[in-house]
Amino acid sequence: MTPSDHADTVHLRAFTEDDLSFLDRLCTDPDALGEFDETERENIRESTLEGLETAARKGKYGGRPPIITDDMLHTVLRRKALGESVEQIQLALIIPTGKRKGQNPSVASVYRALAEYEKTQAYPEAVETAHADFAALQQRDRSPV
Repeated sequence: MTPSDHADTVHLRAFTEDDLSFLDRLCTDPDALGEFDETERENIRESTLEGLETAARKGKYGGRPPIITDDMLHTVLRRKALGESVEQIQLALIIPTGKRKGQNPSVASVYRALAEYEKTQAYPEAVETAHADFAALQQRDRSPV
């Protein structure tokens, strides 16, 4: 016999009683397919979390980069202190990276960045606590169990 003879070979296998009861349950029990779906969703969730943890260990984080950079925020704060309106300041700002590179950020983006900045200034202890909690979580995730 040559290897090409095996290509045409068909192997038949008889179903056992266990196989038939499984197939019968699969066809008659509406919850059986749901169990498979639930298991698959759990597998997807676990692999996604593992991928996120691996990325975090490498210093990579998901999400879109902020439109208003720290330099832009500094410019906004300085010009706002001089009495300019957000609408006037927004026209002078240019997005440095991403899909909208070279365009002006929206007025809403500028206001959001200002609100976030004001929040960090109003509650500095909350920001420090959040940073410390985050660092502790990262440290815990990195330590071997």
